[in-house]
Amino acid sequence: MKKEYDVLKARKAQQKYCDEEGLPLFAPFTGICFKCGKNIYEEEEYRRGNTFVKKGIDVDKATNELVTGCPHCSMSYVD
Repeated sequence: MKKEYDVLKARKAQQKYCDEEGLPLFAPFTGICFKCGKNIYEEEEYRRGNTFVKKGIDVDKATNELVTGCPHCSMSYVD
């Protein structure tokens, strides 16, 4: 199954998840990382040696897991 990357849907899903679970919203409300300036809810491809790695928070993950850091630069939003 292909992962869905949609910034607006993922932002809303993460807010709803936090509200329903009684958890604090650690992720930036806009989705823009405080450190690297990339949107955490967008997929980006990185080269690691001879392979490519895709990073980003998809809608499913934002719906079901607490986002605590940036998938691009690894900054923690909890500290």
